[in-house]
Formats: sequence, structure tokens, C-alpha cells
Amino acid sequence: MRALFASPLGFVIGLSLGALGGGGSILAIPALVYGAGQGAKPASATSLILVAITSAIGLLPHWRAGRVRWGAGLLFGLAGSGAALLGGWMASGVNGDLLLLLFSGVMVAAAVMMWRRARPGSTHAATTGSAVITVDAGTVVKVLVAGSVVGMLTGFFGVGGGFVIVPMLVLALGFSMPEAVGTSLVV
Repeated sequence: MRALFASPLGFVIGLSLGALGGGGSILAIPALVYGAGQGAKPASATSLILVAITSAIGLLPHWRAGRVRWGAGLLFGLAGSGAALLGGWMASGVNGDLLLLLFSGVMVAAAVMMWRRARPGSTHAATTGSAVITVDAGTVVKVLVAGSVVGMLTGFFGVGGGFVIVPMLVLALGFSMPEAVGTSLVV
């Protein structure tokens, strides 16, 4: 019975990743915990696998449309990989219920940051143009720091990180929303 409930949620998770570049873990973890009856820690691990597969599939149309910044995405992901190990180690001693509570807080914080940026009249309102990323030492450092922060969160919570990657690419690195969505699927 739980599988019948979880299967349609898998479809919604795939749609979210392809359209928004994130949200897979935000949807997958609650679906696996409450829909499929998994514990918080196994659900986090399972969500990483699900998100990796659906991200790879969702990347193709964004790549074809030219909305992927490969260099920044790969550097961001590389920095995040090492930090994810540290985050995973830090989470090993944390209670599963506390992990869910902290995860909820991070989701809300990411949503509020993006909402504040998108409000009409906001000084951080989205641009429709393409983000120009110059390759200089300052930009490389920003990408490495942003990737490390996201990687640590990814490892700590056992999530794909798209819900934090997209805001980080937009707010910290100046990507347009379509480029952030496409590039987040590389990470």
C-alpha cells in the first residue's frame, strides 16, 4: 500500500528536479519517511540515489538549451564533495528526529532567501539576462566556498542539495534562474 503512495510522489520529485533544479530531497525524504515507512537516516541515503538518477535525466534538456555552466558547476561540485564527507561525519552522532528538524529549518531559510530576492521592487530582483562569470581568483574562491557550504549541508542532511544549490548560484554567484537550475543538475 505504501508503495502505491510513494510511486506518484517519485514522479512529482522528478518533475521538481527537471523544472526547478532542486526539491528532489525536500520531497523525497518526507515521501520515503511518511509514505514508504523508512527511518530518517535510510530515507536520506535513498534520496541521494534517487536525486542523482533524476538529476542526470533532467540535465539533458538544460544542456541542449545552453543553460548549464559546466566549469562553475564542476568546480562547485568538486568543492562540495570533500565538504560532504565532513558533513556526513558530523551527522553520524545526531539523532534522526533532530536531523529532520534541522533540515526543515534549512528548507525554510532557503525559501525565504529566494522569496525575498524575487519580490517585485526588491533590490535583489532577478535579472533576465545571462550571468557573466569571469574566471578570476575571486570568482574561483566564491565558487569553492559556496560549493563547500552546500557540500557540508548535503553530507550532514544526506540530501541532494538542489534546494540550497540554486539559491547559492543565484544569490552568491549571480547566475540567472534558468542557468542556476541547469547548472545545479551538474552538481
